[in-house]
Amino acid sequence: MPKWADYLVYEVQFNAKRTHINRLRVFADNGDSVGQSSEHPRQDVVAAIKGGTTFITVYKNADGKWNQGKPVYVIPMNGSEFLKTVNDNKLVDNLDNLPEF
Repeated sequence: MPKWADYLVYEVQFNAKRTHINRLRVFADNGDSVGQSSEHPRQDVVAAIKGGTTFITVYKNADGKWNQGKPVYVIPMNGSEFLKTVNDNKLVDNLDNLPEF
């Protein structure tokens, strides 16, 4: 199976106002398998994306296998940076309703 991205985002943790994701849980994408899970603060993920590292969302299907979601982008708006899979012009992070931890 071809590699989808450098990292696969599978869970997020929002701030109290639910405007920004504080932390993300990801797997390394090994191409034919998912790597070990790790947890990262938002600023590290933003810096990695800006530096060229790729992230996509993933979801478990009914068979327990991972399905490919959408690429994650850093979208600047109104002096802030938002993690998004689509530029929806909303001043909140949006990664397609990933499960929260």
